Amino acid sequence: MFDRALIVIFLLLHVLVLIHGENSNLTALVYETAITGPGKTNGWDGDLGVPFIFNNRYYFLEGDVLHQNYGRIPNAIGWCSDIANCIVQWNEVNGGFPYPFYYLLGQSTVPAGAVTIGGVAYIFMMNVVNWGNGAPGSVVANSLGIKGIPPTPFAPTSIKYGDNSKFVNIAPVLSPDSETVYLFGSGLYRAAPISLAMVPSDSIEEISAVKYFSEVRNGNPVFSTNYNDANPIINGNVGEISAMWSSYKQQYLVSYFDFQRNGASVLRLGNSTYPWGPFDVDTILFDSSKTYPWMAPGWYGPYGGYLVPDNGSKSPIIYITLSLWVPYRVFILSVDLSKPVPTVVAIN
Repeated sequence: MFDRALIVIFLLLHVLVLIHGENSNLTALVYETAITGPGKTNGWDGDLGVPFIFNNRYYFLEGDVLHQNYGRIPNAIGWCSDIANCIVQWNEVNGGFPYPFYYLLGQSTVPAGAVTIGGVAYIFMMNVVNWGNGAPGSVVANSLGIKGIPPTPFAPTSIKYGDNSKFVNIAPVLSPDSETVYLFGSGLYRAAPISLAMVPSDSIEEISAVKYFSEVRNGNPVFSTNYNDANPIINGNVGEISAMWSSYKQQYLVSYFDFQRNGASVLRLGNSTYPWGPFDVDTILFDSSKTYPWMAPGWYGPYGGYLVPDNGSKSPIIYITLSLWVPYRVFILSVDLSKPVPTVVAIN
């Protein structure tokens, strides 16, 4: 009788895992606020919301902005002082016209990641030559670095990578000792793994100073000056990517949407003691096939998923900016890193 009960329990658990499949490690994001849209911006909406910290302010970089009167505008920038109660002040002129921090080079030229070093903000941009049909692997894009003092317009650095390189989307992370900037990169949009590069923080403007992670040899990471030596640190079909050093976990965190060919995706959160890994990426924060309580009917199409730097806070709560294609808006959500990730999700 006891053996039969164990078998029944095992079968029930197995059914739960089959139903949830890869999403069995689903961790709930908590809705905080929208940072664009009605009541937040003056007649416009946007996407991405790439975060960075400058002068103890939390800055957010929007990609393509859609204005009700002016149409499409590139690259808005805004800031708030308290991420837990974030009301963004956008850099607007002429009664609500978002003032661009950079201009279009291709069909879209949008922010991918940013970091502050020595009182200067360095932003890495994805420049889309051709969106194709938007499906994973169909986009032609390259990347470039720019620098400036927010919110004024930015100027280019020597950092550039060609079409569909291994570093189209770049997420920069300053090491805890502030000596090194690690560049987490993804290539062919939504169809490439994650690679890693490093550059001394005082040489972040120079492409010649960048070295690429190739392997771990005898327990030590090997970085090469040869771009072709760059090998993946995380496999997947990655588009936008984000990374940060977590003061709470004393680890590097990486977030990214992992795509399937049909466009379905999950937002993964990875963690590792070292920027070259190995990363545990089993935690899933968001599933594109699901609708969450804070979403209005008809909302869909998640992307982005950028980690907001913790500014040295040892709080287990971190914040993430998430975009939805409909209604074309950026939201701030939070996740508590101290809560264990369930191995089986109960069925409601």
